[in-house]
Amino acid sequence: MKNKNSLLLIFLLFISVFGIGRLLDNGRMMIPEFTVPYFSGAALLHQGQGWKFNLNEVDSLHAFQAIPDKKESVVKINAYRFASEEDNTRAYSINQPGYLYVSLLAGNIFWWTGDIGAVKLLQLLFHTIVCLLILFQLKSKRHKILFFFLYAVNPFIIYYAVYPFYYFWELIPSAIFLFYYLSNKKASLSLLLLVSIFLAFLFHVRSSVLLISILTLIYASGHLPILRRSAIIGLYALLVWVFQPDQKQKDPGHIMYASLGAYPNSYVKYFSDTVPWNAFRKAGGIEYSYSSTPGMYDADVFFAESEWCLSEYKIIAKKEPLMIVKNAVINFFQSFSLGYFRTSLGLSYLSAFLGLILFCLMIYHKQFKLLFAIISAGLTFCMYLAPLPIYLYGSYILIIIALIQVFDKILPPKA
Repeated sequence: MKNKNSLLLIFLLFISVFGIGRLLDNGRMMIPEFTVPYFSGAALLHQGQGWKFNLNEVDSLHAFQAIPDKKESVVKINAYRFASEEDNTRAYSINQPGYLYVSLLAGNIFWWTGDIGAVKLLQLLFHTIVCLLILFQLKSKRHKILFFFLYAVNPFIIYYAVYPFYYFWELIPSAIFLFYYLSNKKASLSLLLLVSIFLAFLFHVRSSVLLISILTLIYASGHLPILRRSAIIGLYALLVWVFQPDQKQKDPGHIMYASLGAYPNSYVKYFSDTVPWNAFRKAGGIEYSYSSTPGMYDADVFFAESEWCLSEYKIIAKKEPLMIVKNAVINFFQSFSLGYFRTSLGLSYLSAFLGLILFCLMIYHKQFKLLFAIISAGLTFCMYLAPLPIYLYGSYILIIIALIQVFDKILPPKA
């Protein structure tokens, strides 16, 4: 009977996740200028000449997005295969290259669909596998039901699982932490070395997973002697350092400056990537674009803009230190909740208030391990960045488990 129930759960979860994913897939993605370097770069990877992409593919994605029939637009985007021939190529060295290999892997597994469609299927597959692993670690039926509906088949969560960009992969370090937290399993040295390698790769997909990855390795290796634990952390640090892209040191100046516009102030009027770029163009008197030479794809231009933004941010921070602190506090508590919403400042403040309540309840009920995990998942960016929901994708699974455990403390299950 137990095996039959497990098989039924697996079947139900797969059908639900992929069905909801298909219904919610409205073709939303990062702008083509951000998306194309990864997918076109993956298609050209066999050339052996570093990270390059086809600039013409940007126009192709824009054309698909402009199709009036939304259903047809989504089909075209998901079925599109990026060209493997060089044509109007540009070198790219701005971001970390890990998502190139995610795209490559997805295309090899789901060969019958397009490159973006394959990534969406891969992310839904990983979401489903993660949910199954967590569901099988939860002890009570109540916990399983709550997790199933609050996270596993929650449309809010699945909506971002079909978002074809690297944010989704923030989930994996959090899920590994939860697996060991819920199961109390003692992993072997060899397994944790493999986990360390995998987490180091994920750092090169999305660098904001650094703290939660380190916390996960420390927690999962807690039963091992200190030398073995050091070897695991040391391997992770070595791989993060060795495989860093050959580029200038990237700073978060662009997003720090842009994020000032998330809350009312007299310096940055609204929260958008275009705001710092427009200010940088105006300050330098040069109309950079993605197609110009030099342009916004060139590392020297990109990092010059980021350095300019960081300099402006520091000037504003000296004038308005309390505003910087206030923003950081609001962002921090939003990282314990639904995040920041561009469409509603009131909803964003409500999100911060709900996050504050959860934070206090976790302290009161001594849920310190999960508390540190949630902090680690968001701390690398929430001190200066208004955490849009997509940025918190690695936090939501931790938040849901925290909510379930706090709920148990407030309303204990009947004996």
